[in-house]
Formats: sequence, structure tokens, C-alpha cells
Amino acid sequence: LEITKYILSQAHWKDHPELVQNLIDKGSVDQKMAEFVLSKEHWKDHPELVQSLIDKGSVDEQIATYILSKEHWVDHPELLLNLIGKGSNNDVIAVHVLSQKYWKKHPELLGYLNYESKIKIKKVTFKGLKKKQSKVSYAEWRLLNTQPSFQCKEVLR
Repeated sequence: LEITKYILSQAHWKDHPELVQNLIDKGSVDQKMAEFVLSKEHWKDHPELVQSLIDKGSVDEQIATYILSKEHWVDHPELLLNLIGKGSNNDVIAVHVLSQKYWKKHPELLGYLNYESKIKIKKVTFKGLKKKQSKVSYAEWRLLNTQPSFQCKEVLR
């Protein structure tokens, strides 16, 4: 529907979240809703709409890629925690969301990521603390290397 891309994406529609909720309930434009509407800063005061999409589970990857990767959602870590809790898109979350510098306000979220494929890292430095022989996934290793407060040394294979 073009209503998502060209109408509801405009700032002057932010005072009508019921229109967005109706379309989410209908379920035919969830991906466009994530990409073109809820990704906009003027929708940041309606986290319940993002939570509705998370609850549906139809566009989790798009939520991470287009919505929670934006700085204006950093004040809603509960949304990211709920998405992480589903356990289905942790690599996307690591690469597109937690790798953004503004999410460094919530380093505790790293601990909730679950990975099946692990690589060993001999030493991870986090603000001066050393953790030896840690197991993290490749995506988490990439994330750690993009964060200015992390530095990975000597990857073990």
C-alpha cells in the first residue's frame, strides 16, 4: 500500500497512531510499516506500535534493520530486549543495531544475545577489563570490533 510510503511516513500524521495500528492489525503492510513509517523520528513517541510488530513476529529482521537501528529509538531498550528475547535475528541485531555507537548506553544488552556458532577470542578488552578465553559468535566478534570501547585481540581458531 502506498499509504505507508507516501502518507503515514509524513510527520503531520504522527498524531494518528490508530491508523498505523489498524494497518498493523490488518497485517498486509508490516514490512513497509517498518521501513517507511516507524523508522521515522517523528514516530518515536509511539513505541507501542513497534511492540505490536515485535509481537506479530512477521518482520523481526526489518525491525532491527530499519527501526531499532535508528538513534531516536535508543531510549526504548525494552523493545530491543524483546526482539533479542525471540532469539531469531541476533546476527542482524548485532550488526545493524548494537554496532551503532549510540547503543553503547546499553552494554548490558550484549549479554542477552544467544549464539550457536561460536569462535574463541583469547582476550576481549572492555573499558580496561580483560576477559580471557571468551566464546562469542562471529557477528558478536564483528560487533565488538566496531565498538570504540571494545578491542578484540588474538582470535583463536
